[in-house]
Amino acid sequence: MKYPYEKKRVYLNRDTPFYDLANRPSRLDIHYDIVKLIAKRSTCARASVGAILIYRNRIISSGYNGAPANKEHCNPVICDTSKACSRVTHAEANCLNFASEVYPADYIRQSILVITHQPCLKCAELIVEAGIREVHYLTPYRLHEGLILLKDKGVKVVTEEKNATPTGSNK
Repeated sequence: MKYPYEKKRVYLNRDTPFYDLANRPSRLDIHYDIVKLIAKRSTCARASVGAILIYRNRIISSGYNGAPANKEHCNPVICDTSKACSRVTHAEANCLNFASEVYPADYIRQSILVITHQPCLKCAELIVEAGIREVHYLTPYRLHEGLILLKDKGVKVVTEEKNATPTGSNK
């Protein structure tokens, strides 16, 4: 099999394949795979983060963290990877900025944000301001202020990280 989720073909007759739908990946699994692929475009030396905005089960925007347009990308000479990076625009910000230029605010408010990493406080503020009501992420972040803000503002937060223990109130 080329991919782990590739279906075993079962034939009802000689001409018509019938796929084993029991092993079909969920839309969320596909979205997680896509967001991890988008994160590979990151130009940050510290972390590769990706984000996608899903409206009615369709991707309407994507973003990854990296230097702003026409600025030098991260490199060991100008970046201290032991500290938080102040040079890059975060994946969530890139994703929401593009969406706000192209789609009406109602589309964005009805969308789900899928991210490779738990959002920081600044990104959580952007998410709340945009009116996003649901966020999914894979990797926890060392600081939990962003997660606490999202939960306090009533944003549904879902993680697929097995060892993640989200903090904050559960409004």
